[in-house]
Amino acid sequence: MSTAPGHAGGVPLEEYRKDIPPGWEPNLVNYPLKLYMERVQLWHRVYEGADESVGPLLAGRLRGRAQQIALGLRLPDPNGHIDTGDAALVQLSVDEVRDPSSGIIIQQAIPSGVQHQSA
Repeated sequence: MSTAPGHAGGVPLEEYRKDIPPGWEPNLVNYPLKLYMERVQLWHRVYEGADESVGPLLAGRLRGRAQQIALGLRLPDPNGHIDTGDAALVQLSVDEVRDPSSGIIIQQAIPSGVQHQSA
């Protein structure tokens, strides 16, 4: 039995379910990154799980270099440490905090693992 590109016998990369996000693989001719991002936004609207699960679920549905980048993600945490891989993927965003009297930034804003864009 042969499977279509991006389909390994489970949910095809282009499809999603309430608990399974869409997937993506570089170089799929009829499935550009822009379309994937639009499907992720749609999926996120119906997803009912914990926010900390979004990053690992999305990373698990990526293929090739895209998954390598996700699994190698490095993000600072509010305590000045660096979270990597799965720890970075579960990290939620942190808002910027300013001292109300001086306006000095006490805590820099940190994007969530899902929001972070690698260079």
